Amino acid sequence: MRGRGCISTAEEDLQGTEESEQGGGGCSSTATEKGKKGGQDAQEVLLVSIRTDIREISELIRTMGYRIRECVIQKRPFSDKKYYVGEGKLQEIKELIAKLGVQRIIVNDPLHPTQIYYIEKETGAQVVDRTLLILEIFAKNANSVEAKLQVELAKLQYEIPLMREYVHRYKTGEHSGAYGGGEYLVDQYYDLIKRRAVKIKATLEKYRMARELQRKRRAELNFFTVALAGYTNAGKTTLMNALTNENSLADEHMFTTLSTLVRKISVQKKRYLIVDTVGFIDGLPLYVIDAFRSTYEEIYMADVVLVLVDASDDIPEMLRKLNVVTSQIKQYANKFGGSNNSDKKILYVLTKIDCADELKLQQVSDLIERDYHARPVLISVHSGVGIKELIERIDACVGGG
Repeated sequence: MRGRGCISTAEEDLQGTEESEQGGGGCSSTATEKGKKGGQDAQEVLLVSIRTDIREISELIRTMGYRIRECVIQKRPFSDKKYYVGEGKLQEIKELIAKLGVQRIIVNDPLHPTQIYYIEKETGAQVVDRTLLILEIFAKNANSVEAKLQVELAKLQYEIPLMREYVHRYKTGEHSGAYGGGEYLVDQYYDLIKRRAVKIKATLEKYRMARELQRKRRAELNFFTVALAGYTNAGKTTLMNALTNENSLADEHMFTTLSTLVRKISVQKKRYLIVDTVGFIDGLPLYVIDAFRSTYEEIYMADVVLVLVDASDDIPEMLRKLNVVTSQIKQYANKFGGSNNSDKKILYVLTKIDCADELKLQQVSDLIERDYHARPVLISVHSGVGIKELIERIDACVGGG
């Protein structure tokens, strides 16, 4: 349920949410079947950005199975408070929508509910901001009950301020419904999603407590935990497969892993559990991290954290992503009480080094050592280079060496 469409279909959404509440944990993606199929049947979208760098949002769009029909860029230092872009550019967008027949606008930034409301009102198209697009990808890739509940909670948290906006518009008479009782339906839906969110939080807290008990049991059995962390698509699952001789799903799309994967290895008579979790991405709202708390806690509570950096990126992009990951680890480790993640328990790992030349690897290694006071381990899962050294560094880290 979103924006303009959420008002005209309030009765159907209300019924669907009630069924979800009764069924306990279902979560439906807003992706169309065409979007899932990809190729020629992929849903076409209009991309709008106030920044010229659209690489990441384009990859997110492709991951969701959409196809960019046209891209509109208006370079601005900050977004317009009402329309995100200027009124002149908004008119251009309206004309493009009428000409191309696209029904979705993807915006390369998180939007305020007021911006969503006015853009949808003016264009007649559904607006999907960066945050919702990420949540749609999460919903598409969620397989376990816990992951589906986490995604559903995050999407409900996303919708709550949007519903407040529509309630406000109704009460001020700015939005007229397609039929009588629109304000009542939106109010009712708003109350319903808040109740649903409370119920999901209680269920997820049970999952979190269960994970906490599992961690205590692992410690009692003398298992050391090694968590794989990194920007989405940094190669975490591929590395996990190499360390454990497993064959978990790994591909080039973003957020392939949402559920926590745990595998066992033994090194020098020590027993390790390798933990692969959901990747990080820039601008992920706090409520999304909160929704995935039981999953991200596996990183914050680990004995060793491997922070992976994709060496196939250019150097500024590598450093940007690394800053996002390390900042979020430290920020949320403090919030969730993971005080055992001191800097000496973090190992920095440059992956996919076969995609970079020696000069580039030397430069980025020097920069990481300068900024993070640790020399990264250079590895290639494809060739096996550096894997032995990485295992030795993990063992030395746990052993205090």
